Amino acid sequence: MRRSSAQHRYEWFCYRIIASDIGNTPYEVYQILSRLLLVEVGESGQLVIRKSSYLEDWEHQIYIERIKLTIKRIFPKFIWPKPKDLPEVVYWDIP
Repeated sequence: MRRSSAQHRYEWFCYRIIASDIGNTPYEVYQILSRLLLVEVGESGQLVIRKSSYLEDWEHQIYIERIKLTIKRIFPKFIWPKPKDLPEVVYWDIP
């Protein structure tokens, strides 16, 4: 099963939190992290960047954990929001 809309909202909420802390746009954070964490070797041997929207539910959970670990390594004092703190936002309202 593909990731849920709640997972999608949390993913973009995280991008927004990171962006506000480091001075990039949420989309720039998305691009950087997906290029860093969603790279695979394709069938032809070329590097392929997977889209987070095509991740299965369990793959998306791993992706979010990898984002958290990566950001924590780079910014040790960064505090992550809990999913229950996620504001009710319609995904198309996220820049």
